[in-house]
Amino acid sequence: NSMVLILSIQHDISTDLVMDWLELHGIPVLRINGDEKKWLFKQVTPEGVFFESQETGDIVNLSECSACWWRRSGIRKEHYYSIDSNNPGGYSDKNIGINSVIPQIISNEVSGLHEYVLSRLKNDIPIQLGNPRMDLNRLVVLDMAKKLGLETPRFEVITNSEQLENAQKAMGGIVTKAIVNGVYDVIGNERYYTYTELIPDDFVTPEVLTPFAPSLVTALIKKQFEIRSFFLDGKFYSMAIFSQGSEETKIDYRIAPPPVEIPYQLPEDIEKKLTELYKQLDLNTGSADLIVDENGEYIFLEINPVGQFGMTSVPCNYNLEEKIANYLTHGTGKCLSSEL
Repeated sequence: NSMVLILSIQHDISTDLVMDWLELHGIPVLRINGDEKKWLFKQVTPEGVFFESQETGDIVNLSECSACWWRRSGIRKEHYYSIDSNNPGGYSDKNIGINSVIPQIISNEVSGLHEYVLSRLKNDIPIQLGNPRMDLNRLVVLDMAKKLGLETPRFEVITNSEQLENAQKAMGGIVTKAIVNGVYDVIGNERYYTYTELIPDDFVTPEVLTPFAPSLVTALIKKQFEIRSFFLDGKFYSMAIFSQGSEETKIDYRIAPPPVEIPYQLPEDIEKKLTELYKQLDLNTGSADLIVDENGEYIFLEINPVGQFGMTSVPCNYNLEEKIANYLTHGTGKCLSSEL
């Protein structure tokens, strides 16, 4: 069975573009979006993992797909079971004590099943792009990168205004970002994202001790330029981003398109260390963010396991959408149609 399974979300443009290439080559695709319920879990047997279309009633064995692209969290717990709040146990039991714990029991069961389904799909489907685990912990990855010899920024996790003030003094300027995944949401016609933000010196009143939720702060690095490097099938496709000419993009270039984005070749030793980091994370794709500081040092910031590659593909003419489609078809990122 040559069907490609893509686990994504609605309105993901990169998914659409890769599917266009697969369609061009006549490869059938089954797309399951995490933010809709067109496909729901049906059954697990030794023969496979079965999902049912809520539109046609067709039942498909996902284990028989030839490739799986873990683009986003296409299968979520809501795809397995919906609890009826009026009858959480699914039967008429008058024992309120029992009924009060049944939703949690079902939730725990579904969590276990979900973990197993993801494991089965990763083991059963021969061609894998990405990994079921998409919630990389930024702090853990920074520690791993540092052990591999990559330069990383100083960071702290703080819980009150006094610690914030001390961090600002120690680092000379700090930014804040999410510890794990930031916000990436589409609600109606609006898109919502979180960015890296500079914390101004007068953000809090020093005389008043203000507690807040544990928050990540990182040293502000004075940079020459930034690098977004997409990794696929052992190869890096890197882009230099000259974002320092605008106040709007100095801290986070994603806020507005920087004026200059060009193809870039990372030094061989940086690529070797990043390759080992991807190996330790069990990832064969992703996007790494780095900064080249005023002294020419390469500073590693993070890896996005989903890999926002559209912003790199177009300015640098890398044609990554076709390379991904070919990987899902043949297990190689080489562009067969354009490089023969």
